[in-house]
Amino acid sequence: MKNGDVVGFSAADPRNGNIWALFIAPGFERKGIGSILLAEACARLKSAGIERAWLTTDPNTRAEILSSGWLGACRRKGE
Repeated sequence: MKNGDVVGFSAADPRNGNIWALFIAPGFERKGIGSILLAEACARLKSAGIERAWLTTDPNTRAEILSSGWLGACRRKGE
């Protein structure tokens, strides 16, 4: 939040490990908010016993480009 406004959110399903939402408001990208939200989603999935998370996005979108670096974000060191 910034000045009481939500600038991003994520959502993950602990039943199947799907991170189905990760959105950052325009103007707030590249500030580390997405990394923090992704880490939190991964932590919640891990605490629910999920060993492998997955993320999908539509092809040829800005989200696809930005999400290409997410691989491994939910892995523990050494995995």
